[in-house]
Amino acid sequence: MKIAAYQFAVTGDIRDNLNRIQSAILQAAEAGARLLVCPECALTGYPPRDLPSSADADFSELDAAQEELQLLSDRHQIYLIVGSMSKTEDGVHNTARIIRPDEQSLLYHKRALWGWDRDNFVPGTEPGIVELDSLRIGVRICYEVRFPEYFRELYRQKTDLNVILFYDVSDRDDTDRYDLIRGHIRTRAVENVCPILSVNAIRPYQTAPTMLTDASGTVLAEAERGREALTVFDFAPTQPDYGVRGRRELSDQLLASAGEGNPDFWKALDELVSRSEIVIDRPKGSAHPRFPDFIYRVDYGYLKDTASMDGAGIDVWVGSGEKTVDAVMCIVDLMKRDSEIKLLIGCTEEEKQIVCETHNESQYMKGVMIRRAFSSLDPFFGRYGKISAK
Repeated sequence: MKIAAYQFAVTGDIRDNLNRIQSAILQAAEAGARLLVCPECALTGYPPRDLPSSADADFSELDAAQEELQLLSDRHQIYLIVGSMSKTEDGVHNTARIIRPDEQSLLYHKRALWGWDRDNFVPGTEPGIVELDSLRIGVRICYEVRFPEYFRELYRQKTDLNVILFYDVSDRDDTDRYDLIRGHIRTRAVENVCPILSVNAIRPYQTAPTMLTDASGTVLAEAERGREALTVFDFAPTQPDYGVRGRRELSDQLLASAGEGNPDFWKALDELVSRSEIVIDRPKGSAHPRFPDFIYRVDYGYLKDTASMDGAGIDVWVGSGEKTVDAVMCIVDLMKRDSEIKLLIGCTEEEKQIVCETHNESQYMKGVMIRRAFSSLDPFFGRYGKISAK
């Protein structure tokens, strides 16, 4: 697969940014790229550098610009990961928008907020993992590179490529900062045995690189600092060499010894589900029995002859993937004044995001997803028995 990164001088003018990105899309498509990545806040500009605050963004113009990008994605069959903003009832998010040809866009909201970020945005909850063609890709934004934990999350989910969107610039030529962040990127790649593609804005002075790093921290290609450029890379997952195999094996051992994922917990869930009949009483596309405006986008049901916090069967979301328990949602409902769990069985990354959004849409309901960390030490991919519709 050919992948591309476009570094440019981001401004506070949505139309100007859009025109530049559109030109880059055409060039990337002509070069045969399947994925194009642009910097943090590439569409909107970053506050307060390019606009006074996130509240000053024109979200009507932004929506129109994003629709234009969707049309280009459809026409040229190219995936786009573009820095933007998005508004929810919680506030404005610093967002990586994943635009997919002929499909609905996915969103990753930046979680590590400090300084100007905290002044302008609210944190997200999405895991930031998407599946594009045959690749599982992790998405992170700027300041998150400072924290190994955000990337260890991606290691647990065995991503093939991680992408970092930066808007990291300075008013002076700070080469030390550039080298420091470059080192962070290479270290995140080595630690998590996964290639990284980074892309940054370039003005006034660029202080993080646009580059592709392999799983051993070797820089395969790097755009010239401070110069507008579309860089196209040939990317394909490679067979792990001796050093890569060693880092993976020892990483898995460390995660297991730290109790991460607690394999016995997941095995107990596997056993519970394998002994139960899964009843789908609210299939995908159906309406909620009490709230007809709510349409289920993933099959929803329960485990027959089990008991949850509300006395009914344990709730399950059943996806289109291989039928194994791969995550749990822990829910707090302030209206009902209760808490319960939902099992996710065979859910793709897109379906996981749908479930996560569903349980966080209301100010009265919040949920957190706990993912199963499959590794070489926990290879179970169970297949469960009877699934029935009700």
